[in-house]
Amino acid sequence: MSIEGERKKTINRAKSDRLEGLFLPEIKADLKARPTVMLMDLVRDVEKIANEYVKHNCFQKDASDETDGDDIPAGTFLKFTPGVFFVEVDVFADQRIFHQQLRGTFLEETLELNESHAKAIYAIVMKNLFCLPDNKESKEVFKQYVEKIAQLGVRFYFSDDADKKLAQSRFVTTFASFYRSYIEKNYFDLDFKPIVKDDAQSLKQRFTDGEILLPSDQVNNKGWKRITDVQKLRNFIEQGYQFFGYDDSIYDYVKFDTLPEKQLADYSDAILRLSDTEQRFWVRNDRQVYFYYGTRRYYPDFLMFRNGIIYALEIKGEIYSDTKKNILLSRLNTIDGYRGVLIYSDFMNRVTSDTPFEDFLKGADLDAEIRHGKERLIEEVAEDDKFVRYLPAYTPEKAYRRFVQKRSKVRIDGWLRVLERHGNYSDDYFVVQMKGDALSPELSHNEWAIFAAGRGPGEAIDKIVIFHHAHINDERFGRVTIRKFGFKRTKPPSGLFEQLTVFLTSTSEETPSFEVNDITADSGIEIAGVMVATA
Repeated sequence: MSIEGERKKTINRAKSDRLEGLFLPEIKADLKARPTVMLMDLVRDVEKIANEYVKHNCFQKDASDETDGDDIPAGTFLKFTPGVFFVEVDVFADQRIFHQQLRGTFLEETLELNESHAKAIYAIVMKNLFCLPDNKESKEVFKQYVEKIAQLGVRFYFSDDADKKLAQSRFVTTFASFYRSYIEKNYFDLDFKPIVKDDAQSLKQRFTDGEILLPSDQVNNKGWKRITDVQKLRNFIEQGYQFFGYDDSIYDYVKFDTLPEKQLADYSDAILRLSDTEQRFWVRNDRQVYFYYGTRRYYPDFLMFRNGIIYALEIKGEIYSDTKKNILLSRLNTIDGYRGVLIYSDFMNRVTSDTPFEDFLKGADLDAEIRHGKERLIEEVAEDDKFVRYLPAYTPEKAYRRFVQKRSKVRIDGWLRVLERHGNYSDDYFVVQMKGDALSPELSHNEWAIFAAGRGPGEAIDKIVIFHHAHINDERFGRVTIRKFGFKRTKPPSGLFEQLTVFLTSTSEETPSFEVNDITADSGIEIAGVMVATA
């Protein structure tokens, strides 16, 4: 099966009969500027923007985290893999895996950045972010962004000079993508418009026959189905191969941008074969149908029709996830007969052809929920709103370092909108997101809660706390846990000092409770916060 060679015009036939009477709502939302946020204040905060880019697009060893060990090198590393690197794991999911796979096998050096990269980023951003003024100050600020990143000494793994250019290109594209999302997330809200039935998109009219050019030996060729070498399939995809022979695809030939897209297509075809209805299909959306946000269009990757429901399927690597697009996709869930499903590529890697469809949907939703916990967070808010309408968000580990270890330089994860109350909140109040079902239903998975720091054990009895101890091994939070607190004091007959036993209780039989016995004084009870209310 060649990629090059003599090409012939071929009609890519659409199975139009399967689309009869089916429509996709035209969802529209305006981008509405937040009245309390000044655009140029966001733009000028060079340090904040550089730090946020690094947080989402690089791996960085936390010097204050005693669990990192020697398997994570010091410094900041760009999430980039050399062109010759290939392994069947998602190396961007965990920095330990990232360094284990690449360190020692490839060379590493500091990413060289200059003004040309700032200009390239600026050009991309200006094409997509219409609120940003195109003037001398904006151009100067973009140079400052790149200079700041360069000062951080971001490193990368490489095998040859070609990788060096690819790493620079990766930086340019990821920074431009990050920057657009950062400004849109912090400056705009989505203002949804009513769904107009007459504006619905007819699938039969949108997905029609088309003419493509194919190498002659690709015509009606199903030989790719015998290929099990993943790297060969990747190569085919990168070279624009047209895959023929999917039973339930609307089109005879399908081209993919990424391997996860093909994995989703393979799964869709397999799961639809089990359906007992004739009107079933999946189709890769090549800009035929779309939703609006602002003046831009969002094109979901796939549509699937199964058992009377149209699914809009979006598959993405996490670094390319776009909050506004995710919200648009979820808007489908409010309309009968439709559902939006967001699928991340490393979740797709775990799906097999015999995964039940309901398990697939639940798993994708849960996986997305875990990743999206921070989407409610605002990067910056007006000073007058802090501890009034918004509280700072920490992970449990960061809350421990900030309020128990008293480390003043611990960075917050953002600000969460909370209910206002009389008298406002004091500056020792903060929010944390629960992970897991250890305290469900009182505090469920992914639910946010308000905590107060500086409370002693007497104030924490029978309340949910954030607690740290060296002997705790919480599968979600390591040496920190979120559990219901209790304790008792005992004085051994032959001992001079009383002994404290702390009970950290789970309400779920499937998650462990903890008991800590080696505390000899109240000062050894390390409570980072006591829960006040859910947020």
